[in-house]
Amino acid sequence: MQRKLKAVSQHRHFNSRMELYKWEAHASDDECKGRIVSKPQVQCKLSHFLTFASSTSISSSSINIMLTTNKFPEPDVITVPTGGRPITLVHVTNSKRPISKASSKTLRRYRKQVQKVRHVLTSDDPTILLREEIRSLSKNEKNSLLKDAGITLDISPEQGLAIKADLTLPWNKIRMIRRWLKGSGICLASERKQRQLAATLVGDNLDAEIAPFTFLTASKNEEVRGAPHAFIPRLQDSVFDLLEDNARCNNLTWHNGRIPETEIWVKVGGDKGGSSFKMNFQIVNTPTPNSVQNTCVFSVFEAGDSTTNLHMALDRYKPQIESLQGMKWREYSMRIFICGDYEFLSKLYGLSGANGRHPCPYCTINQDEMQLSMSMRAGCSQSRSLQSFHDNHQRFLDSGGNAKKVKEFYNCISKPFFDVPLSQVCLPGLHISQGIFLKIFNLLENACHDLDVKMALIHSGHSTLSPSYTNHVLNLQELNRAKAELDTVVQYLTMLVEHQTYLTVAIGQSNSILANFEEHIDECRKEIKAAEKKVQVLEKKVEEGFSSKEGPFVKALDIALQSFGVRRRTTMVVHLWATTYTRHLSTQTWKLYHHT
Repeated sequence: MQRKLKAVSQHRHFNSRMELYKWEAHASDDECKGRIVSKPQVQCKLSHFLTFASSTSISSSSINIMLTTNKFPEPDVITVPTGGRPITLVHVTNSKRPISKASSKTLRRYRKQVQKVRHVLTSDDPTILLREEIRSLSKNEKNSLLKDAGITLDISPEQGLAIKADLTLPWNKIRMIRRWLKGSGICLASERKQRQLAATLVGDNLDAEIAPFTFLTASKNEEVRGAPHAFIPRLQDSVFDLLEDNARCNNLTWHNGRIPETEIWVKVGGDKGGSSFKMNFQIVNTPTPNSVQNTCVFSVFEAGDSTTNLHMALDRYKPQIESLQGMKWREYSMRIFICGDYEFLSKLYGLSGANGRHPCPYCTINQDEMQLSMSMRAGCSQSRSLQSFHDNHQRFLDSGGNAKKVKEFYNCISKPFFDVPLSQVCLPGLHISQGIFLKIFNLLENACHDLDVKMALIHSGHSTLSPSYTNHVLNLQELNRAKAELDTVVQYLTMLVEHQTYLTVAIGQSNSILANFEEHIDECRKEIKAAEKKVQVLEKKVEEGFSSKEGPFVKALDIALQSFGVRRRTTMVVHLWATTYTRHLSTQTWKLYHHT
């Protein structure tokens, strides 16, 4: 049978008309009888013909003619018994012209025939073969196929909004990405659909306004201007929603017992970055509690983090944060922690800042005691508490609120923002380590400078440096000290102005405390003017510098040149390098010239 079917493509005519009648006489279907009389084409079922051909001695040429000259309307796919595994035959049109010139109707017919072939080969899922065909193509062929077929990949609004949130991109960047993806056959959901989805997810728990914030002017005064402020009105709802999402995804953890099994920890903190200040919270009971994906901003404004601005943005959250402390979520108790850098923690708990006599938010140690070793600090200070913050601030107000005397009340210049215990205030480990590393680096840099000076002394052959160079170094050191002192006074003045502005809004202009602040602010401004004048004088002296022949490295160069009997002139130095390097110029001399 296989040999007969193989002859299909080799013959085109019957050997005789008698073979046609012989096949017709043995046909078992009455519908096929009498049709092959005078027509060269016979309308019958292909299964009948193949059954007859497999049981008779009909020639291969007859099989060829019947298969090539007859039209079999149905079925296009048949299964023929062979005594072993059955054979499945599919009717496929033989194209007589290039496929690129075929009409759309012909292409649709070819597509249906190819689909039938795939269905025969994979009866359960014909798309498997289609995927394998595409996968076997090269990269360029795949790209060309997608482009010619007009196939695009759609990114849903949910996925687009997730891209925006994970990459923290503004809407204008999303528009640029959409245009870029469109050129590559990827269709990102429209901005309107994404905004509608975001509005649905957020609901009414988001608000925005133009609020009055204070800004520091060039003259170190504060002015009030409107600035955008976006915030979440109900912080508790956002915290509980995030907890529900993490619980639904099995993303809550207690870090191997480090967190009590009956508690949920939440960190609340803030930081100023760029031109805006952001207040956020983080769920600590997650695998990566400090990651960006676990950080939820609930208040942001385009202004500095002055005390007045912080009160403007955060006072609404005081009852909410304090009520979250100890609140129940399911069967767990909530515990709130405060985190941030030193400056933020100082403002949050009402301290005057790093320039105060008692700058530490955890204890009452003063600046002088901090210079002592740990073994000598015993009994020098006491631990702070929320109650001590409130008591010391009240005593400061009762004494008249003189900013000069705030150091007598452990620098408690204002009330704490939130009543969160100090045992739940996170140490600013990152900023502490940065400060330590900076101090070590400065010590290393100063030591390298001292070695540099000593090396210059040795190479120059003199026991002391020239007077002009020494004066230049002294002026430079004095200028650095003067700038540091100026920065300290400016920071202190900024703190005073911030608290004065806050007190003006809180208690009015007629209070005696404000008068004391105003007097102290005037004194600070006078100190700033004197410090600025001193800095200007020193800067002029430093700009004058010293003679080019007085520097240690230049003198070392002169000594090296004199050893070769060459005067110190640029052309002579170049001539020296060109003529003596090819001979036996010492490596040390060449390095000295190259460095200079």
